[in-house]
Amino acid sequence: ARLRRSAGRIGLAVPWSAAWLLRELRRLLQAGKFPEAYLRLVVTRGPGDVNICPSSCPSPTLVLFARPLPPYPTACYTQGVAIHLAKVRRNARTALDPNIKSGNYLNNIMALREAPGPGITEVVMCNPEGELTEGTTTNIFVVKKGVLLTPPVTAGILEGVTRKIILSSARRHRLPCREAPLYPRDLLAADEVFLSSTTRGVMPVTGMPGKKLGKGRVGPITSRLMLLYEAEIPRRLS
Repeated sequence: ARLRRSAGRIGLAVPWSAAWLLRELRRLLQAGKFPEAYLRLVVTRGPGDVNICPSSCPSPTLVLFARPLPPYPTACYTQGVAIHLAKVRRNARTALDPNIKSGNYLNNIMALREAPGPGITEVVMCNPEGELTEGTTTNIFVVKKGVLLTPPVTAGILEGVTRKIILSSARRHRLPCREAPLYPRDLLAADEVFLSSTTRGVMPVTGMPGKKLGKGRVGPITSRLMLLYEAEIPRRLS
């Protein structure tokens, strides 16, 4: 669904049905025989002249990827990870909307290059107005006084699938949560911080260079959401 939304916003046709795509993905998984797999669907405008005119590529191309997905170290979830706050700003929505999931990762790459060392798991960006947005491949959440908070789509983020599941699960289990503008100071004042993505799930954040976040340990709400998310996946696949 998000693939179709993103493609629609740039005028790119996706002529394949959801049922057909699912069948092809299952066939790809069977061929790979991976115990855990990373899947990626890519639609391009297809072959055409070397220019930037969309009409020169009338027949879109579909590429499906599958590769083994090694697990993240257990310590990432029991002890948390460290993040860095980038100086590079997230693309403004008025220039290039980050909610269009495309293969143009240059903004993210420029931010990731700022990571000060190998101990940094993710780099988080602000928008031109100074609001927190997201990591290079993750969404970010904070917990303050028992309330789960995450930047709104209007801040200039990609609406992550995992982010959506976490918010839905929190509401269903009556955990107070809302989307709200956040700033770097909110990271330092947070009781808990965590990242989310399809490959990471719910990943606690306990530090930044020279600073502890959330008292430097995994918080109770983060721990609960980790369990709720793990339980949610098989429920959605059943």
